[in-house]
Amino acid sequence: MRRFLVPLLGSMVALACAINPVTNRPQFVLTSRGQERALGERASREVERTFGFLEDPAIGAYVSQVGDRVAAETPESGFSYQFRVVEMDEPNAFALPGGYVFVSRGLLALTNSEAELAGILGHEIGHVAARHGTNQASVQAPMRIATGLGALATGFVSRSLGELVAGAGDRATEALFASYGREQEREADELGQRFMVAAGYDPAGLPEALDTLHRHAVLQGEDGRPGFFSSHPSTPERVAATRARAAAVPPASRVVPSPRAAHLHAIDGLRTGPDPAQGVFVGETFVQPELGFAIRFPPGWERSNARDFVAARTDSALLLVSLAGKGNDPMTVARAVTREDAFDGALRVGTIGTLPAVRTEVDARVDGRAAKLDLAWVASGGLVYQVLGASVESKDRRAVHVSTNSFRPADASDRAGIRVERLRLRKAAAGETVGAVAARARSRGEPAELEVLNGRPPGARLAAGEWVKILREERYELPRTSGQATHRPSP
Repeated sequence: MRRFLVPLLGSMVALACAINPVTNRPQFVLTSRGQERALGERASREVERTFGFLEDPAIGAYVSQVGDRVAAETPESGFSYQFRVVEMDEPNAFALPGGYVFVSRGLLALTNSEAELAGILGHEIGHVAARHGTNQASVQAPMRIATGLGALATGFVSRSLGELVAGAGDRATEALFASYGREQEREADELGQRFMVAAGYDPAGLPEALDTLHRHAVLQGEDGRPGFFSSHPSTPERVAATRARAAAVPPASRVVPSPRAAHLHAIDGLRTGPDPAQGVFVGETFVQPELGFAIRFPPGWERSNARDFVAARTDSALLLVSLAGKGNDPMTVARAVTREDAFDGALRVGTIGTLPAVRTEVDARVDGRAAKLDLAWVASGGLVYQVLGASVESKDRRAVHVSTNSFRPADASDRAGIRVERLRLRKAAAGETVGAVAARARSRGEPAELEVLNGRPPGARLAAGEWVKILREERYELPRTSGQATHRPSP
């Protein structure tokens, strides 16, 4: 085996080493740019399926505009960049090979200038242009022959987003290459500042964004120090390094105006909480406002609302609702989903409330215990939903039946109880603190949280007319295109 691997790896090195036009250094990459693009495109679809993208055309266009301006300054012309806002509260950004760059909704909310956003996107563009994702994967490939390609994603704060897309990989391999990943992060910071300066942005935007992220992490009980397996330098280290680099940069020949007020108005209205379009719980009732259904879950059960299902459970029972198919005939969908003729005789046609439904039950075993599976397919609004109940105890089965029978179309009163949290702006009076403005505006959130959100020191006094970001709960408005189930996977 060794006699086979040595010449093979030698050939791979000879074929894969090339000078990267961005770093001007030799680089070991086993994939072509076309292959990188295909890998990134495939992983991007997985990002969309897993997390979803922010459905706000104005904010999306603004992020793309800033990203395009910075990306235009890279000497690497082999990639066509795409920028998307990911539906995640966690503040992070990450990139995939081939030019796919993502910033989370939570990180966008923390930015306080266009230069900060440019610095974040510049860092990710640096990863793509330097081909860090595929370079890292290529270096680790001989140790991952059995597990396949991993570590494609490169993250701004942590790799948690990328790991969900590309896989966490072997822990021993991660430990071996952790320092190599940290060097990539330092290089991405340096490249990002180089690109943003060339685009006309103040390079101080990157350390300012990093400092806010560090304060946010401390507020959440994290200290930003890298662990043994961390792929990133500590955030304070990155703040110091990027701040020193920004101070040494000569004034740019052209400058993009980046007033704080213009940036804040560009992200005004950004949703900062869960998306009601994915459905929300109003008390014990789950309301899906866009698909237009409601169902009451058993009280006290642990609940979970994912992109493609909503569920509740106990130690001995489960109730799960998902989209099963299109149409108004639940029997057709039930047969297609089960794919078994054995169910045909047991599928009972009936109704749930006024809705057409098909039901059956199956004996099963759960953790070695006898259990009942109760299945129902119910048609509503041109879609068919599957309601699956699994119960070990009779009381749980009764609860499953009650909940299944509560499935119904959502009405105006259901939607009236839905609220959405958004970032809004208020002007400060002379000498006010962020906390004082927030209290006057009845903002959600603690003063310390809002000071971090605004990038202001604790207790700082504000100038008259200074814009302050606050968090407001507002009534949810049903989009005009509701009923077109774009936010949940089509059956």
